[in-house]
Amino acid sequence: MDVFPKFIIEKNIDSGETYLIIGKATYHRQLACSEENVVSGGWYTYDNKDKSFTFHGESDQFGRAEVEHILDCVRNDRVSTKHQRRDLSKKTGHKFYHRDQAGQKIELI
Repeated sequence: MDVFPKFIIEKNIDSGETYLIIGKATYHRQLACSEENVVSGGWYTYDNKDKSFTFHGESDQFGRAEVEHILDCVRNDRVSTKHQRRDLSKKTGHKFYHRDQAGQKIELI
């Protein structure tokens, strides 16, 4: 099966915080620690040259991620690969963008 660049927003039931988890998967649920805690999801593109992620689209299973949820995760350095294997926070030099439904690319700070 093919794998695609996808992300989910998952809520930690102990802390109540949401986390943005990215990875390559066939299905969004494959990125989840616990499917019942997934809030939403979508797709991403990565530009290796400037170390930037652009989040867009939606998950068929979990729905479209609100830009506010993505922004909260980015601002609070809660962005990682599946199961926290790799930290992708701002402090690692990564940039983050959101492409809205009209195709406009917005930088997330």
